[in-house]
Amino acid sequence: MRHVIGQFKATDKYNLSLSVTIIQECILDKCDVVIGHRKIYVDDEDDELIPTEDSQVYFRKSGSTIMKVGRIKTRGF
Repeated sequence: MRHVIGQFKATDKYNLSLSVTIIQECILDKCDVVIGHRKIYVDDEDDELIPTEDSQVYFRKSGSTIMKVGRIKTRGF
């Protein structure tokens, strides 16, 4: 089960602006009890981003990085 929980603005190495969507994925057992969860970060091109130890930097699967430049919006995005 997936729920969108927020969104923020970011820039790539060319300073192009993009939006990143934060998704909460819940893992359910056979009885629909939550047994785990994870956050997924997805860019405008539906590529999953990999968070780093620095909460402002994310890796793309291609190896390039993007930088978080805005606050996380949780309502009205």
